[in-house]
Amino acid sequence: ILIAAGGLVTSTNSGLSVPDWPLSYGSLNPPMVGGIVFEHSHRMIAGVILLGTLLLAFITWKSAEASRGLKIASGFLVVMVLLQALLGGLTVLLKLPPVVSVAHACLAQLFLSLLGCVCCRTSIRWSTVPEKISVDPMLKIWIFTTPAIFFFQLLSGAFLRHTESQMMLAVHILSAFLVISTVFITVIKYRALKSDAFVRITSSVLSHGVVLQFMLGIMAFVILYTQHLQIEILFAVLPTAHQTLGAVLLASAVMLSYRVSLLSRKAV
Repeated sequence: ILIAAGGLVTSTNSGLSVPDWPLSYGSLNPPMVGGIVFEHSHRMIAGVILLGTLLLAFITWKSAEASRGLKIASGFLVVMVLLQALLGGLTVLLKLPPVVSVAHACLAQLFLSLLGCVCCRTSIRWSTVPEKISVDPMLKIWIFTTPAIFFFQLLSGAFLRHTESQMMLAVHILSAFLVISTVFITVIKYRALKSDAFVRITSSVLSHGVVLQFMLGIMAFVILYTQHLQIEILFAVLPTAHQTLGAVLLASAVMLSYRVSLLSRKAV
């Protein structure tokens, strides 16, 4: 929800609707008109996420059952959400500098991915591994390759959104085909692990999601870069949906790779 809200801020050019930070016009309750609606709502949702992250870290560190790795991950989440808040403030105070805006966008994706891994790690089913499973050693290459390619695509998309560079448009379009190819190769590679429910379901989400993402990308391109379908609401909705689904797919790829990494360590 927070990533979608941030996407709407960018899509509606509302980033500078509120010139101060962290308050909005010196208040927690500014007049909700025009772009202030999007920017202030984004800040309020971010505040809830910050409090939730602090609570998660507190509970994790107080728990005797939480592993050392889980405690470290929850600590990283706190650092990331605080840094994200700082980047959000700098984005406004420095009048939307592209580098800071891109960093703000990309850190949000990484935060979601790590949060997804933490949620999965605390699941009871996560610790259940099929009795007999074999993992191809070459599979370990894809554990890192798939999320890396997804992140590169999201990085190029963020630069495109915040710079409107024609070169980044070309890079983003070309790398989209690389993402699609990588996803389907990954799904085929992971087929040997289909006895694991998480791998099976997440692979399906990735393969279907990347097709939907490609379609959203085409529609966003038509809306933003051609003279067809000049419908105002679509200028905000389609790019935001494309960005949000991209974040979900990256998080899914990271969680899938994390699961396969676990299986590779426990393989018989």
